[in-house]
Amino acid sequence: MAKRNAYVDLDLNGSQLTAGLVRSPSVSHVVVRQCVLNGSYDSNGQPNALGAGSGLSVVLAASSSTPFTLAFAAGYDAYGCLDYVGQFTSSQTISGLTANATQLFIYVDRNPSTGALTFGFTTQGYIYQFKQTIASPAATFHWFDLTTFTMKTYTGSAFVPVQRVIIGEVATNATSVTNVITYAYRGHFASNWIAVAANTVYTVNHNLGVQLASASGNLQFWTSATGSEGDAVLATPSVYFNAKYYGYQTNNAVSAAWKLLQFATKDFVLLDTSNNWQTTGYYQVRMTRGW
Repeated sequence: MAKRNAYVDLDLNGSQLTAGLVRSPSVSHVVVRQCVLNGSYDSNGQPNALGAGSGLSVVLAASSSTPFTLAFAAGYDAYGCLDYVGQFTSSQTISGLTANATQLFIYVDRNPSTGALTFGFTTQGYIYQFKQTIASPAATFHWFDLTTFTMKTYTGSAFVPVQRVIIGEVATNATSVTNVITYAYRGHFASNWIAVAANTVYTVNHNLGVQLASASGNLQFWTSATGSEGDAVLATPSVYFNAKYYGYQTNNAVSAAWKLLQFATKDFVLLDTSNNWQTTGYYQVRMTRGW
């Protein structure tokens, strides 16, 4: 492989990334582009780096032992994918959030010249697509352009490129933060085992921060009679056979599809290891962003 000098931005002062650069001897490849690479997790193994702060603020948890690491896609160059990595090693407070916001998207910006990281937020949404399809986008609406692999934000007259990663969302009332979501790390989500019964609707918070249909993603249901990995197999999508429905069916019309998945079980939820159809069991949902 051809080699070059790649630069990784490091948190040198424990607060916010500075212009300090560390030289790497070869091309730096990230596991997944344009995402949070890693951060803190809750007891269920789900990302929880963002938390409500005092008043209209949110806290990003980070430490030297559990840093918050991001990958900023910046298109391509002669060596292939061009990405920059930034990292926080101490907790940060994002204050002055918009009051009474149903959805307030939190993002981290990287300064292309200095490597410094700063925070921002907007009530406007975003898309991850090859083509910009919003007829009249509002200012600060975001489009991650999959043709160039760059994030762009609308100024009111044009989309301009930025090095920016949307890391989660919050809801607020007049005086405080009422709900906080940290988006999935590395564009991947795996639920715990969910106890399921026949003919029941379930809603799962995947929090990928992207609609799978907009960027070609992957969705898998795994099934187990005991809720353990030992007897887990791929679940059966809804099929009709012998006057019965088997498996599951997803709801494609669910609201907030960038963070929620809804599915319904049918008359039988799984085929056990003895080749018997069962009306109860366990499902695990795995979702992966397709780029």
